[in-house]
Amino acid sequence: MPRQAHPSLRRKVILTASMVRTYKACPRLYELEYIHQLKPVTPGEALTTGSQYHDYVAKILSGEEYRLEGIAGTMAAAFDRFLPWREWGIKAVEQEFAVKITPYFIIRGKIDAVCEDGCIVEHKTTRNTLDDMYLERLALDDQVSIYLAAQTLLSDKLINRVHYTAVQKPTIRQKQNETDSQFQERVRDWYDETRVKSFTVVRTFSQIEETIAHLKELAKEIRRRKFWYRNPAHCMIVDCPYRSICLDCDPQTLTGFVKKENNNEELSPCKF
Repeated sequence: MPRQAHPSLRRKVILTASMVRTYKACPRLYELEYIHQLKPVTPGEALTTGSQYHDYVAKILSGEEYRLEGIAGTMAAAFDRFLPWREWGIKAVEQEFAVKITPYFIIRGKIDAVCEDGCIVEHKTTRNTLDDMYLERLALDDQVSIYLAAQTLLSDKLINRVHYTAVQKPTIRQKQNETDSQFQERVRDWYDETRVKSFTVVRTFSQIEETIAHLKELAKEIRRRKFWYRNPAHCMIVDCPYRSICLDCDPQTLTGFVKKENNNEELSPCKF
């Protein structure tokens, strides 16, 4: 008789690149954010600015009318001024995908833009200097491999290139008695080619195959897991917004956190 799968392996697992990154960094953080589905009531300033920036860039790439305002708008204007995005043949922006890897495992995500030749475009913002070390970290990020694996499976042909765009967030601050318009103009002048960059990352077919195999094993591990241990090393590196509830969490009596409607509120409901 054929072997029966363990009951825990029959549970469906839906993952995104962010969920994979979170689980690898700290399973306890994964539990709080994606099992208990908790999120801070007030999002961080960096998250808000990043979301506004992505919205502006999506409008630029799709040819929509827009009015750039605030720091996020100035960052988007720098993107438009310094990057060769017009040469990439943008076909679609904010494109969602969902790929069934196995009967019990689905990978989902939203690609910032897709070119006519299938090449992916991903936007990043950071307060770090856009030096070789930062660009190398982006090139090694799992998100690249996951998105290329998903697009390859969906397209039934090898999609192995990503155009990364990176814009540094302003490190200057508004001066006393300086008007908003004066500050925005000073931020605009602050931007140059060293603070706005693009580069291309390529994966081989074998690397994409390895990513798919890795994701399958990771999904099995998550389905089996009963105890979500914390990773103290991650706490020392990152200012985790869940630190206050990490040691003693009762999801029913929390203050400062609310329950998410679903694990990935930026994505439409999954049809699988």
